[in-house]
Amino acid sequence: MTFSRRRPIQTAGLGRRLLAEAGVLGALLGAAAPLANAPPPVTAASAGTLLGPPPPTGPSLTLAGQAGWLEVYLTASARELLWRVVAPGEPAPPGVTLPSADNPGGDAIFVRPPGTGGSAGLAPRPCGPGCFSVPYKWSPGSTQVRLRVAARGWTGGTLTFDVPWPPLPQNPALLAQVVAAMAARPSLGLDQQVISGPGGAAHDSGTQSGTRFMASEPYGRQTSDIRPLPDGSLVIWEPGSWIWMWLDARPRIRREVVVDPGHLIQRTFSYPRGSAAASASGTVSPSR
Repeated sequence: MTFSRRRPIQTAGLGRRLLAEAGVLGALLGAAAPLANAPPPVTAASAGTLLGPPPPTGPSLTLAGQAGWLEVYLTASARELLWRVVAPGEPAPPGVTLPSADNPGGDAIFVRPPGTGGSAGLAPRPCGPGCFSVPYKWSPGSTQVRLRVAARGWTGGTLTFDVPWPPLPQNPALLAQVVAAMAARPSLGLDQQVISGPGGAAHDSGTQSGTRFMASEPYGRQTSDIRPLPDGSLVIWEPGSWIWMWLDARPRIRREVVVDPGHLIQRTFSYPRGSAAASASGTVSPSR
């Protein structure tokens, strides 16, 4: 058996090449590290959750109410029902759910179409923090929508909405008439109750000028969502505040409900004759 002699290995420059290759490998590993730690790609469904729902299609109507410490804004549009849930100082409270009695850990709402005796359960999908939506085809008339709202760290509750469909046309001219009629009053009587969550209520009554009162209202010339309801009342949706007002023939506000984060305000108005009853300070005084 014979052995062949191997050629000697040339070691000159080997260290430099190893160092260079190690540098390239380190650069590749450094570039790959952020990819390894990055979150998975955003799917179409999760992208929709992050961006929220698309704007309503066609005519829409927004209603609102308070459930415990939570405010719920419901928007009915052509083929969809949408909810947004907010809490005081927290536009998107964590862990918002719409549980039902038979499914406490799930999300459900119950809808009773006009002319029917029973309610159908619907399973909404999330559309962002504190946001839910579900496709729905409305029937003409008043549809009852009932839901229970819960959120981690907040007391929730149950709300029932009566949604008229189709919505009546926008009527900003009517609101302009209301503003003018109210501002012309030298004095008006105001009785209001403010509910700030469970057990938190305050009651005020007094007189003030119409101009001063209108200056405190959240809507203005830029408000665009002004829609009458079939009973003659008027609903105003200004992002951050929702107002429901009942009018007399003049037209002046007779009763008003305001919903904004952390507050449910209920007001009734009276109009003393003449200007002698006008308050000198123009402020509302607490009742005793």
